[in-house]
Amino acid sequence: PHLYATNSVFSTIGATGTPVKSADLLFIVDATGSMSDEINFLKKDLADILDRVEKMDLSMAIRTGALFYRDVGDEYLTRHSGFSDDFGVTTSFIAKQQAAGGGDWPEAVHSALESSLQDFSWNAGARTKIAFMLLDAPPHRDVKGVMESIHKSIDTYAAMGIKLIPVASSGIDKSTEFLLRMFAIATGGTYVFLTNDSGVGLDHIEATVGD
Repeated sequence: PHLYATNSVFSTIGATGTPVKSADLLFIVDATGSMSDEINFLKKDLADILDRVEKMDLSMAIRTGALFYRDVGDEYLTRHSGFSDDFGVTTSFIAKQQAAGGGDWPEAVHSALESSLQDFSWNAGARTKIAFMLLDAPPHRDVKGVMESIHKSIDTYAAMGIKLIPVASSGIDKSTEFLLRMFAIATGGTYVFLTNDSGVGLDHIEATVGD
C-alpha cells in the first residue's frame, strides 16, 4: 500500500477526542468519445444525489473526488479533482468534462487505477472507502506491463480497504465483464451494469446474473 498511498491521512478527531465517522467516495470515469451519453447522465444525476446525501443526517464526514481518463495520444491521459468535503467542488469539476478521443476500443484503464491511488489522499481511518468506475472499454491487455499494473493496483485497493464498484456501460463484452467482476470480488465491491432499459448509450450485453 505504501507504494501508492503516500499521502493518506487519518480520520478527523472530534472535540470529544473520538474519531468522526468518515467516508471517501471517488468517481472514476472513462471520458473517451463513446462515453458521451454516460457522462451527460452522470452530470444530471450526481448533483441531485449528492444534494440529497448532504441533507441527510448521517453524522458522517463525507469527501468526494473525481478522476477522468482517456488514452495515450489523446488530449490528456488522466485529470482529476482531489477529495473535498465540499460536494460542489466535485460536481463542478464533473460538469466541465466532455467525452472525446479514444478511437480504438481499449483505453488507459491501468493509468486510471494508478492515478486513483497515487493522486488521491485516501483517508486511512475512514469507515467507508469506495471508488465507482464508469467505463465501456477494457484495458490494453496486449501492451506489456498493463495487466501487471492492474493486478498491482487491485491488490493495493484490497489492502487499503477500498471497494471498487465497476459500472459497465454499452460496449462491454463478456471478457471485460469477467475482468470487472474480478475487480469487484477482489476488493469487496459490487459489479454494476447498465442495460438497454436505461436508455443510456448504445446496446448493452445481457449480464450473467441470477433470477
